[in-house]
Amino acid sequence: MTSLKSLKKSINSTESMQSIVTTMKAHASTQIHQFERAAQASVKYRRVLDTALAVLLADEEKKPVNAMDGDRTIHIIFGSDHGLAGNFNERMSFFAANHIPKNGHNDILVVGQQIYDRLITDYTIKDSFSVPQTEDGIIPIVQRLLFKIDQLRDEAPVGKILLYYCRPLENAVTTKKKLNCFFHWIWKN
Repeated sequence: MTSLKSLKKSINSTESMQSIVTTMKAHASTQIHQFERAAQASVKYRRVLDTALAVLLADEEKKPVNAMDGDRTIHIIFGSDHGLAGNFNERMSFFAANHIPKNGHNDILVVGQQIYDRLITDYTIKDSFSVPQTEDGIIPIVQRLLFKIDQLRDEAPVGKILLYYCRPLENAVTTKKKLNCFFHWIWKN
């Protein structure tokens, strides 16, 4: 039979464990809210980038493109800088890897250290950018992205530019949001 002292020690241990679990749940809840805010900011980010690229490329003269030159594609992949974002970065990197051919006709730009870490072993990444932490940080990052895109286009003709991103499904329940990964043409020569 266990002694009273042993029983008290077991109760104290259980209470300590319960406290740790409660703290972990609170931390996870905070991370979920941060992820939701990041997802909302990424939609604004994508809109700003779409608009900036549309303005930048609208005045572009249609240059004759030979078959070899028009095959080059710039892929811009959005992820996060930090972990604890559920399977967001895994899904995005898996999606991108399944859609980007491993040949010399693809220039890859990544936004987010987590995506960079997952893709660097399989692809040559031309540049990486940190994720803006506030809405005010969106415009400087977009400016840097536009500058890099312009540099890549000066190096050799580009046939198309694609954006890769995840977003929550419209009808997903808040606590169990499901993500869908997408890519869309932002520009095609």
